[in-house]
Amino acid sequence: MDVGVLAEQAVHDLKTRLSAQDELAVVRPAGPPVDKSADDALVAAFDLLAAADGWGKLAWERVSRNPSDDAAARELCRSLEHAARLHPGLAAQLATACGDHVGVPSPR
Repeated sequence: MDVGVLAEQAVHDLKTRLSAQDELAVVRPAGPPVDKSADDALVAAFDLLAAADGWGKLAWERVSRNPSDDAAARELCRSLEHAARLHPGLAAQLATACGDHVGVPSPR
């Protein structure tokens, strides 16, 4: 799966989660995941991004504060895609986080 598609899906899932819940601590970018999010693949992907890319971490913080900030979401998606292209571990984590949301292309 293309990491660009995975990045878009991950950002979409993050924005949806933030918009739908009261518990922003579940996707808190200021530290590691807490409580029930400890095994959350989506949060783990953004944690890896924050460790790999300072601009991505800033974009994640902006989206976490305001999920309707489309400019921040675009920056986050761009940072996530670039970081995933450079760091195979992040690409694998994105695939895990989005695996059940994104269709797998058929082999040729």
